[in-house]
Amino acid sequence: MGGTKAWIFRALLAVATGLFLFSWFNPWWEAYIVRLEVNAVEIYAHGLVSFIPDEYLWWISGYDDIMPAFFTPLMWVWMGLCVLALLASMFLSNKKGLSLGKFRMSWPTILIAVVGISMIVVCIIGIIVILANLESFFGAPLNGRIMIDFGDPYASEVDTKLLPSYYILAGTGVFLIVLSFLRRFFVKD
Repeated sequence: MGGTKAWIFRALLAVATGLFLFSWFNPWWEAYIVRLEVNAVEIYAHGLVSFIPDEYLWWISGYDDIMPAFFTPLMWVWMGLCVLALLASMFLSNKKGLSLGKFRMSWPTILIAVVGISMIVVCIIGIIVILANLESFFGAPLNGRIMIDFGDPYASEVDTKLLPSYYILAGTGVFLIVLSFLRRFFVKD
């Protein structure tokens, strides 16, 4: 399992792992308060971060109660398991796998496909959670601009948008699913 094609496949998996980690450590969504010139809220795969100065926190009270306490540790465990599965799939043998009649998949192929599918599922669930909670953030759109007005001087436009790291994770999930099907052309035992 050390031929040139196998190393090309490992390099493709390393790129996918790098894209996954890039997406993990960068925000997926942001709300930018124009008047304060600050990102009010950034949503990551593993949680939510507020950058609002203390004197304005009452604008978005309750934002820290959106996700249950177990969410952040669970997402970090998911990230660790995904990275371990991708690293393991680089070196596991094709000889063992799962067979259902004539249909057979090696364990590395299964690991890569499961990680890719899980990334897509996390992206879908992430959008659902964001959309479900936008109403409590003054009815902000997923992508767009709203005006928040508590009377002068507490009025500002807020720009909200999905960021490239969200799309990168979704694309990486699709890329991994495609790689799982192409693995047999790269790696032979």
